[in-house]
Parts: sequence; C-alpha cells; structure tokens
Amino acid sequence: MRSSAPIALLIGAAAWQSGDAVTTDQIASICGCSADTMRRRGEAAAAEGYALGVHPAGVWLFSVRRVLDWIELHHGRHARLEAESRARKNANLRLKPQKVPEILADAVVAA
Repeated sequence: MRSSAPIALLIGAAAWQSGDAVTTDQIASICGCSADTMRRRGEAAAAEGYALGVHPAGVWLFSVRRVLDWIELHHGRHARLEAESRARKNANLRLKPQKVPEILADAVVAA
C-alpha cells in the first residue's frame, strides 16, 4: 500500500469534505456485513491498489462511493443497488440528530 498511500490520503480528504466518508460500522451496515469483514476488504482492496478508504492511526474511514463501485465490480449490479438502498437509509439516520437543535429552537420560540 505504500505506493498508493498518497492517493489514498487524497481520496480520504476528498471523501471527508464531500460527506462521503463513513466509519467502519456505518459501511458494514451499508454492505450488510460485519465491521471486521469491511476492515479485511479495505486491506485487500488497498493491496490490489484500489483504496476503499483510509485508515490513519488505525481507524478506517471508507468512501461510500468507492465501496459501492467495488461492490458492483465484485458482486454485480443487484448487490450495489441493495447497498445503495441501505446507504440512503443510513444517511437519513445520520441526518436526524442534526435536526434536533432546530426542533428544540422552534419549540422555545413557540413557548
């Protein structure tokens, strides 16, 4: 992975800025597998020269877009569509807590 490390870091930075970066647990939920399986997939893909994410300081951050592309390449279009559906549900779950302060602020104004 040494030769692809600078590329992986750039991918990680771009994914983080675009909101495409997710944790190991989140990507495992999207892929329908365990977090350990996603760590192994991340390491195997990196060894093949295709970074699914980055793991600075031992913590993986995966790019959802790159993982979905990898799923389609290795498991087919149907598997990708299933994962995309789970990714949309995951994104909706991640957005809900951010709306809580807005709801609380509206409740204070109404009171």
